[in-house]
Amino acid sequence: MERSRPSGIDPAVFWPAMFIILGFVGWGTVFPESLSSVSKVVLDAIIADFGWGFVFSSAGFLVFALFLAMSRFGKIRLGQDDERPEFRTASWICMMFSVGMGIGLMFWGVAEPIYHFAGPPHGQAEPRTLEAALSIPISIGRFIPGPSTRWLALRSPISLSARENRT
Repeated sequence: MERSRPSGIDPAVFWPAMFIILGFVGWGTVFPESLSSVSKVVLDAIIADFGWGFVFSSAGFLVFALFLAMSRFGKIRLGQDDERPEFRTASWICMMFSVGMGIGLMFWGVAEPIYHFAGPPHGQAEPRTLEAALSIPISIGRFIPGPSTRWLALRSPISLSARENRT
């Protein structure tokens, strides 16, 4: 006999997550300088030692998404079993590309050049100078959009979860 999962909170996931979150919030509230210094050390170590991991994980997520799309899992229908898709595949691809580019342009289109003008990365120029205004934002901004956007890593699990938990 198949056992159905009750709806609601899964205590094995909820309580550990709650304690971890409350621990960080409490740490940051009571000892903000300590949390800040530890976070900085950890972030610097991750970037210095595992920066290559970000590049490989982006490429890996892209390859995994393409594998899923081309395998039998790419045939899973999202929605009711008897429903036909409202849009063609080409239309969905265009919509996903437009959403990704739209978010990047609307959010970072102005913010990123100003951010790099105010504090150029890696000491490439003095902040708030003509050199910082002319070269740094444009040279860095061109590397941002690409096929390895992070939504590829989350799109499939979220879609499948929505399909399986539909009411």
